[in-house]
Amino acid sequence: MSKGYFAFFLASMWCLLAGCANSWTSKPLAYSFEDIWDTTYRVLAKRYDIIRASIEDRRMETDWKPSMSIFYLKSYRRKVIAQIEDYVSPLQEEEENKKGEKAKYLLKIQVLQEQNRNIDHPGSLKEASWRSVENDREMEKTLINFITTQLSLKKSPEPTRKKEETGEFPTKGFREIPRRDLFEE
Repeated sequence: MSKGYFAFFLASMWCLLAGCANSWTSKPLAYSFEDIWDTTYRVLAKRYDIIRASIEDRRMETDWKPSMSIFYLKSYRRKVIAQIEDYVSPLQEEEENKKGEKAKYLLKIQVLQEQNRNIDHPGSLKEASWRSVENDREMEKTLINFITTQLSLKKSPEPTRKKEETGEFPTKGFREIPRRDLFEE
């Protein structure tokens, strides 16, 4: 085996053992840490109970949220761990967003998932026997996409509200249509 293949093998094994493949990572974000933190907190708090949120560690953790079913192996519970990390570009080129701001952070989301293996009472939360299963990748992607969308909307300028300001609808570029009575002969 050549040295290149061996180095690749070692690097991939190290990444696997270090947990690189255990969470979904956002694209580099060019927003302030406070904006990312606040948006992530708001999004997670709407769906889960946050039990730990440490700004020093840049980490949030939710409580387990059960989703019970009367069918065997269809009951799950999920727990979300969010981590904000500094972004270091591998190419030493700073990525910028549409407004020219430099990317500073990465958001990592991990959705742990456990399955109820109690065959006698599959829908009972009290008698559940939880076993770890693979992470919920779809929920990880959904949360990342929702958070990044909320961030982009936060930075968007407010739309003009001509009707509220002047009491008229904007008519530039539209032709006026004459009004007709419906019951006119």
